[in-house]
Formats: sequence, C-alpha cells, structure tokens
Amino acid sequence: MSERTNAFNQFRENFFSAPIKTYYGYDELQGKSKKYSAFIAGSDQLWSPSGLPTNFYNLMFTYDDATRISYASSFGVKKIPWYQRRRTKNYLDRFQYISCREESGSEIVKELTGRDVPTVADPTILFDGDEWEELLPSERVQEGKYIFSYILGTDKKYRDEVLKLSKETELPIVSVHQYVDADLDFGDVSVTDAGPAEFVDLIRNAEYVCTDSFHGSVFSILCHRKLVIFNRYSDNSSSSKNTRIDNLCGKLGLSDRRFSGDIIKDAKGEIDFSIIDNKLEDIRRESKEYLEQAFDSIN
Repeated sequence: MSERTNAFNQFRENFFSAPIKTYYGYDELQGKSKKYSAFIAGSDQLWSPSGLPTNFYNLMFTYDDATRISYASSFGVKKIPWYQRRRTKNYLDRFQYISCREESGSEIVKELTGRDVPTVADPTILFDGDEWEELLPSERVQEGKYIFSYILGTDKKYRDEVLKLSKETELPIVSVHQYVDADLDFGDVSVTDAGPAEFVDLIRNAEYVCTDSFHGSVFSILCHRKLVIFNRYSDNSSSSKNTRIDNLCGKLGLSDRRFSGDIIKDAKGEIDFSIIDNKLEDIRRESKEYLEQAFDSIN
C-alpha cells in the first residue's frame, strides 16, 4: 500500500499543475466558501447514501447565492433509502445544473425533484484513446503479451475463470489487486506500485482485460481491448453498484462483454470499435455542451 500511495503522489506532482487549495473540516469549508462564485460536484459515487451525513459532496456548505453544478454525479444505487429521500431532495433543489453518470441517477433526480436532467459521460470518457495516449504515453510497464486482471470483488470464482483463459491462451496473468484473500496466490505477476499512469498502460498493452471495475471497463473500451466484465455485486444485493456498468454497456451496445459463464467465448468475441467510437463521440459532444452551458451561467 505504501508503494501504491507513493505512485499516486508522484502522479499528482507530475500532472496536477493547477493550484489546489485544501480546506480542512466542514466549518473551514463553509467559512471560505464565500471566496468562490461557483462550485462543482464531480463524478463517481459522490452522492452515495453512505456519504449523505457529511454534507460535503452535496455542497450544503455553500452559501445560497452560489452557482452549484454537478457533472456526472452518481448515487451508486438504484433507489434512495426512504429515510434519506427528504434530505436528498433538499440538496438537489439547491443545484442550478445537475447531470448524472447513469440513467438510474437521472431517474432518481426526476422522481425526487420533478426535473429532467441529462445523463453525461464519465470524465474519463471525455478523452478518446489517442488523447489518453498523448496525456499518458505508453511506457510498457509489462513486456510481452499478457492478460490483465483487475478484480475488486472478493469472489474467488472469477479468478478461477481468468485462470481458465490463461490456460486456453497460454498467456500469463498480470494483476493489480486489492490484497484480499482470493488474491494471495493469484496471477503470475502482481504490480504493487501501479499509479494511474501505470494502470492505464497495463490495460493499453494487454491482449485481454478481465475486470469487475467500471473504470477498468472504460479504459479497456477506450484502448480497444478485448475484455470480459464480471459483476462485482449480485443483482439482488441491496448494496449493488452494477448500475454504472449496466448503463455503460447498454449505451455502447456492449452487453455481450458481460461474463456469461463461458469466459473463453466471451473473451474471444469480436468487437467493432468503429461503431463504439462513433457512439462515444456523440456522448462526448452532448456532455461538453452541458458543461459549456453550465459554465456560461456563472456570474
């Protein structure tokens, strides 16, 4: 974990050039908020029900006259618990501009506020594969041909499926994992010091990618890799966060990349990336138009 933390810190030093001011605690954040005219709640699962008590990511600390914008915000769930519905509606009503990353998120906003809000691209999708190559040039973290495995869930059966693919293709397994018991003896190469740049590079140069990660799936698609997407959660789980991958695959016509029970068939199926790229370009254009409209509204 220390190696990985160092890699992330190095990435920040190399790529985050804009000045970043850090505020500590709710009181300081609220007190300093009047220095700013607009606030953006970014992407990922910022509006997960588990984070509601902090009042950070819903921008409740901001003063009433500020412009509040959300870009590709995600609730991470299909429904808001009944006991949080009123508080969720209260903070949503304070946003002048709302966009969500998943259709299910836009439906939650509609249900609670009556507002129709757009579903936009995750920020990583705003760049195409060539642009990511320019931002993060390939440095070949791992030489030769390999299967890249990035599985965040704890289910051993998915690791066993990747092993089947490895045996069938005679390719080694390179993994970046989360140090769960199922990973202790899994794979041929474990990259422990991977930061964001190394993560993208490992996907970019893999023959196959096997993952249950949303962003692992996104970068595989952007880099035109053959991939198999596992479900990290069961569909009937109350904590399921499969909706973001459901939405991604549905929009791009990639539902056949979901693990069907036969990983050999799933992995070797062809993908017409020219069709995918055209769909992604339409999504990028709509997303950038939303951002431009929101930014133009700032006084």
